[in-house]
Amino acid sequence: MERWDSCLHVVASNWRAFTPAQKVAWGRYETQIHLWESWHTEVETVSVPDRARPYPQSYGATAIWAAACGLPVPVVPPIVTQLPFEDDVSLMLSPGPPPPPAPLASHVWATWSAPGGWGGRPVVAGVWARSTVPLKVSNWYWRRCGWGGVVPIRPGVPVLLDAALVSCGCSGASLDSWVRIVLMEPGVVPFYVGPQVRGPWFVDVGMSGWGWSEWGLDAWGL
Repeated sequence: MERWDSCLHVVASNWRAFTPAQKVAWGRYETQIHLWESWHTEVETVSVPDRARPYPQSYGATAIWAAACGLPVPVVPPIVTQLPFEDDVSLMLSPGPPPPPAPLASHVWATWSAPGGWGGRPVVAGVWARSTVPLKVSNWYWRRCGWGGVVPIRPGVPVLLDAALVSCGCSGASLDSWVRIVLMEPGVVPFYVGPQVRGPWFVDVGMSGWGWSEWGLDAWGL
């Protein structure tokens, strides 16, 4: 989420100008999201690290997630209608036709399971991906470039992630390749953070004429 870190100067300016009543309202929102397991998930991409900034971490994180969805820095605390309750996202591969876009090895579909039901307002899936990236330090790369954007999603309806995964800019193939999905109402921090799901998601751009099964894992020194 480092690419949207620049919005935090607006967050700081807003917070200084907020009335006591506005700060109380943001405090109620913060209390709500602090009950969510997703808020406490230890990954760099979920919330703004606490850096002794002059505003609550929850406000800064909410602003960055709003920016990730193409929304402006919020002033009023967002209305939350989708509460977490054993949500899950499953990923499924399909070969085509048509063939998947490079550098994908297969089409990738995501299905959201919502045992607690759907609140009725829009929900989006945020998509990250990482793979082996030649000549780059992979961890640095995915933190800067591994974000694929958001796609609308509804419970029980598979959505195609191809375009988002291609936008992640990943290439190469490795057992280290993974996809991570988060779920959120636009403008609200995620109510669900999925695991790093590993699998043969990608093929090398330079070897796109070769199938995964033709090369096998040994071709990549794994």
